Amino acid sequence: MTGTNKIGTVQVNSLREMFTKASSETRFTMGSDVWTFVGSVPTANLSQYGFAAPTLYDSTIVGGMKWTTFYISGHTQNPYVIYASLPDSGYSVDNLAPAPPNGLSAGVVAEGVKLSWKQPQDADFQYFALYKGTSPNFPPTDPPLATTADTSYIDRNVVQGSTYYYKMLACDFSGNKSALSDEISMIVLDVKEVGGAPKEFALEQNYPNPFNPSTDIRYQLPTAAHVRLVIYNTLGVEVARLADLDREAGYYVASWDGKDHSGKILSSGIYLYKMEAGGFSSVRKMILVK
Repeated sequence: MTGTNKIGTVQVNSLREMFTKASSETRFTMGSDVWTFVGSVPTANLSQYGFAAPTLYDSTIVGGMKWTTFYISGHTQNPYVIYASLPDSGYSVDNLAPAPPNGLSAGVVAEGVKLSWKQPQDADFQYFALYKGTSPNFPPTDPPLATTADTSYIDRNVVQGSTYYYKMLACDFSGNKSALSDEISMIVLDVKEVGGAPKEFALEQNYPNPFNPSTDIRYQLPTAAHVRLVIYNTLGVEVARLADLDREAGYYVASWDGKDHSGKILSSGIYLYKMEAGGFSSVRKMILVK
């Protein structure tokens, strides 16, 4: 008897019956074995054929080797004459690097330098690795400053009057590492300012300006507020959003890499950046050059 259960597995009694009911990714139970139909190849009187068959799982550093068993059935004009190969096994390896972290920003708060970034983009994301240096374009070395699956981290090991540089990467469960994020810098102000809030809202001129490939935008909040920091072209169309979140009182910096929402590098020209927070609003102009 043939039927379909709740998870969509079809019970069949023969290869012929399996083929007549086959569609992509249909699961079949024949005897005690469960098989998934993955595709068919038309005959062309060739000595060899090939087919890119998906595996059930990727082999990873964390999960180890994952084997998938395959077999091939050959069908003749007679629907009752079907030839089946012996089963054989293969595996696939996840060697695709995750997307680099996006939206890295920093701010001076009472506890030190608070770093924030956007949520990971990849389903198999495992953790972020955050690196710190005391000079621009520093080479990241292990161990990193921190590894975390969160979207923020407070660096408490800072000295007033010093400038620190930060960059990060993402790592997935297969051990693949992304490219590094854009580097940002943060100046730690004197002890009084680190321990207290700014006296007013402010949006500073970006630096460098003109810039290529990236620039830093600094701003400050005298009180906790929801911050929106948006990039527009000269037509008033939003091209990127650097911040849209709640922030504590403090000093912050956001980096822009000259790319739009989709990651496309924008053309040279004048762009506007606008900050809105707690009733405060300010717009400044910057120039991207190639």
